[in-house]
Amino acid sequence: MTSHGMRLKTKIVLLILLVVSVLAGAAFFWAVETRQSRLHERKEIASLLIESMYAAMTTYQARVEVGELTREQAQNAMIELFRQIRHNNGRNTLTVYSLSTDGFAVYHPVNEYIGQDLRDKFKDIQGNSIVGAILGAARDNPAGAYVTSKLPPSSDAQSGEQINYTRLFRPWYWVVGTRIHTGDIEKDFRYHLIYACSAAAAFGALLLLLGFMISGSTIRQIGSDPVEAIDLLSRVASGDLTDDIPSESKESLLALIRVTVTSLRKLLDEFGRSAAVLARVARYINTVSREISVVNERQSSVASSTTATVEKIMVNANHVSDSIRDIQKNTLASIKLTDDNSGLIQAANREIDQITSSVQQTSTRIRDLGESATQIGRFVDIIKDIADQTGMLALNASIEAARAGEQGRGFAVVAGEVRKLSDRAAQTSNEIEKKINGIKTGSGEILETINATLPQLLTGTQVAQIAFETLIKVRENTQATLEHMLLIADSAREQNLAGDSVSHQLGEIAMLVSETGSVMKNANETAEELEKLSSELNALLGRFRR
Repeated sequence: MTSHGMRLKTKIVLLILLVVSVLAGAAFFWAVETRQSRLHERKEIASLLIESMYAAMTTYQARVEVGELTREQAQNAMIELFRQIRHNNGRNTLTVYSLSTDGFAVYHPVNEYIGQDLRDKFKDIQGNSIVGAILGAARDNPAGAYVTSKLPPSSDAQSGEQINYTRLFRPWYWVVGTRIHTGDIEKDFRYHLIYACSAAAAFGALLLLLGFMISGSTIRQIGSDPVEAIDLLSRVASGDLTDDIPSESKESLLALIRVTVTSLRKLLDEFGRSAAVLARVARYINTVSREISVVNERQSSVASSTTATVEKIMVNANHVSDSIRDIQKNTLASIKLTDDNSGLIQAANREIDQITSSVQQTSTRIRDLGESATQIGRFVDIIKDIADQTGMLALNASIEAARAGEQGRGFAVVAGEVRKLSDRAAQTSNEIEKKINGIKTGSGEILETINATLPQLLTGTQVAQIAFETLIKVRENTQATLEHMLLIADSAREQNLAGDSVSHQLGEIAMLVSETGSVMKNANETAEELEKLSSELNALLGRFRR
């Protein structure tokens, strides 16, 4: 599934999981760095302590060489100095021990070990001699070496790793050293790691809740997931009105679109029925016009032969009178149909106006949604500014920590982590800004689709108005035809009453026949226009499925 096809909640959950993963990774890195920093600090203190003892032994040896002290006096003085050395570093106290190169304790903080062979006294987790490893490292690295040993599990702070820093003083064959334990460091490391991960998880849960609230609010405003809404609107834009648009909220965008589509579907149905009525009326008018044309031809034939016999004229006049009565009935029916259809077209025109108003309201709501997204973008800019200021504060803190030297080393690490978190917050703000831009782009596309629909609705209004005006013309022409037929009927009755005025009446009939032919020509043209209009309406309605 592509990111375009993902649901909004899925995108938010993935983004929050990414943020939580980054925070958890940062917490783990911070805990590891803190552990390494504390371990390095202890190693440096241990090396400084032993180096100072080595310098003291060098000073005493120099006095021995010039005869100020004997070696025994110098060694006793050094042992007394060992007894006075106890460096308390939090929960880990550093003491100094001294061994002969064959493993006997020259000095040890535990008095009972002094003078004993300690090579088999202390063992690591694998059973190897810790003292033997210390002596070997001192012989191999006279300038000083670290010896790391794994201790067996224990419930006190001395469990875990034991690190010894040792150095060989060749004039006396002494190996002087000190040991540090990492059990408390490992315990603090686990505590800090659990605390940081818990904080990251809590922050992730808060982000998840906030994300669900934002996605829920967005979906309620739209009426469905944006992916489903885009799919439905695409089908509607292509002319497919068969789907029922779901929406849980009556105030949502999809609810308004559903009302619009329902009204449009009803309007199209009315248009379809009106187009069918127009087609039937056009065909009927054509039929009536052809019949009247036939009658006109018959009347012309009768007029040309009236000089032969008056009786034939009277018979033809009776036929004309009967035909005119039929035409009168049909014409009245046509006028009634025209009035009915004009009312339907006016109603359809009002429906189109209502649809246009609804579409314009929808466009306004979409623009409001775009403005809301812009306001969220301003909030993101504020967050980015805060992240930048935090980065600057972290940089200043790092500079001040560097000036502080050894005492500010730990604070420098924290300042560096704060700066990294501010950078990540800025990156996350950029990602949120991209998502907001995506929402604004989608709103713009929907707005463009609605704006493209408005001209079509206006065109439908114009077509309905043209149909209404055409029906009015048909009614006027039909009314004129009816009036002419009534005149013909009066003339026929006059022919029956006054046979002596046949010649005069025949002249009037010829004139009326000529006028009727002109009217029928207009009626034919009007019927052709109606058929053309009906075909155009059917073609327009064929673009929609409903």
